[in-house]
Amino acid sequence: MRRSEHELSVGERVAYYRRRRGLSQVALAELVGRTESWIEKIEHGRAALDRISVVRELARVLDVSLQELLPDDRDRVETYGSSRSVSALRDLVLSYRAVNPRFALLDSDLAVPSHIELQTMVDDVWTAYQDSRFGYAITRLNRALPLAYLASRHGDVDAHRSLAYLYHVAASVLVKLGNLDLARVCADRGDIAAQATEDPITVTALQRCIAHTLLSNGQYADAAAVVREGVLGATKLIDGPDPSGLSVTGTLMLVGAIASARADERAEAAAFLRHAERLADRIGRDRNYVWTAFGPTNVAIHRVTVAADLGYVQQAIELGSALDVSTVPRERQARHQLEVARALSRVARRDEALHIVLSAERSAPDQVRRHFLTHELVNTWMRTTRTRMDADLVALARRLGHAA
Repeated sequence: MRRSEHELSVGERVAYYRRRRGLSQVALAELVGRTESWIEKIEHGRAALDRISVVRELARVLDVSLQELLPDDRDRVETYGSSRSVSALRDLVLSYRAVNPRFALLDSDLAVPSHIELQTMVDDVWTAYQDSRFGYAITRLNRALPLAYLASRHGDVDAHRSLAYLYHVAASVLVKLGNLDLARVCADRGDIAAQATEDPITVTALQRCIAHTLLSNGQYADAAAVVREGVLGATKLIDGPDPSGLSVTGTLMLVGAIASARADERAEAAAFLRHAERLADRIGRDRNYVWTAFGPTNVAIHRVTVAADLGYVQQAIELGSALDVSTVPRERQARHQLEVARALSRVARRDEALHIVLSAERSAPDQVRRHFLTHELVNTWMRTTRTRMDADLVALARRLGHAA
């Protein structure tokens, strides 16, 4: 590829891999049951690939992985720009000394924190994540993870719980930044810590973390399978009165809805949404138990994403545009705005989509500027604009590091 892989649109990727396989547009069209005109429009950005099932079929015919063809956030992103704090977290999490108790205990400069100190650190990092302050969250994780690990060596359940939730938020931040391999490491380690607590709420929360990481990596069937297993294991939480248990189970179902939609399992996606909605109704309003931001609004946000993933773009626009997301954390708000902007862009309502992206950027600049969706949208708009580019679009492109 002449340009960086990150700079190519989905259609340009199709063209690249088609040529690499020695296929003409006519041949590719026949293999996927489409017309040559359709292939030509896809490759030149004049038509959108709205369905994951279609993208998957193209990937199969072109003999590439879904991620090579469509590394978009489904939440699978490749990081745009790196930071020293991300590298530091990588060094920390992958360090042998950091995960071997014999070596960790030799760090004489680390004092075992109290449960209250650990809980304060966990709350601080999760608050930063939900406020889209990813750089700060990573900086705090570099400090909090080794302390929580050290405390867990004493066999304290609360310390294991804190460690599990720190690994959970680490995985969530790293997914946003595109460090998917490291996110999977964090999710797995968080699950190990969760199992040590024998607390069903913590265990279910970390299963959601694993499912979300798999979803972000394009492993939709695996993600849905983890959700099914988690839901079956959370029967007591579903039947119980504890809103924290309802919230972690509900958010697990929301991950299942997205994974099923992207696997083109429409009935299962709808079922997950229905079950999640019932749990949200029992809670009654938007709450943030166990940092889930779960409630009726979060269910509605996921309903928009599912509609878009299944190709119901107009429905996604109607649902998303009418939705008030002011009651959920900034991270959820920004993610929803990008989804609505993507849907609007698919029906050639670029000016409205750009306005929404700029609004999201003002609210959550760290998240929006790193998110693959933003880069994909800007790439598409700059490539397809036939007249003089909007000054706001040019400025946004420059902030993202694109040549304007």
